[in-house]
Amino acid sequence: MRLLVGLGNPGEQYEKTRHSIGFEVVDQVAKELGIGKWKEFKGGLLLQAHPGEFLFKPQQFMNTSGNFVRQVVDFYKIPISDVCIVADDVYIAPGSIRVRHSGGDGGHNGWKSVLDQLHTDIFWRVRVGVGIYEQHPEKRVHQPPLDEYVLQPLHSHERKVVEQAIDKVVPNLITWLDNGELTEETIHF
Repeated sequence: MRLLVGLGNPGEQYEKTRHSIGFEVVDQVAKELGIGKWKEFKGGLLLQAHPGEFLFKPQQFMNTSGNFVRQVVDFYKIPISDVCIVADDVYIAPGSIRVRHSGGDGGHNGWKSVLDQLHTDIFWRVRVGVGIYEQHPEKRVHQPPLDEYVLQPLHSHERKVVEQAIDKVVPNLITWLDNGELTEETIHF
């Protein structure tokens, strides 16, 4: 049993924003697999890729998404080590993807919610770089507050490299769904 989760914010107004890139990755996996009959389930949208292989997009806001991930994990009795979460990361460059097993929340409310609900960090995480946000307020010239920044769409030049990175990582996620093999790596474009 494996569960691939894309984090994002629900609703048309949040489509194509930095904070909803996890949805885009999971949607691309579904497209590559030729499946697309999402059903409402446990506060989100669920898709069964193959027996024992699920895709999930919580349809609540980012900071509460962990609760719904937990419900799916509990319902299907999926081992936490067989969960992979995909979300944005504003502290790595667009076109970069970091695949890791375990780790902290990195200041991301979605990761924090998942960690709080799963009570462990022994799951896979895929962080998709969506734009560099300056972490030091005194250096943050011409950048809106972080909560506004993540809700903005990617600039056209950022969108291009992010889509290339997604195309690169999707086959790895499909392999992981099929056999549980995922390699820790960092991808740059």
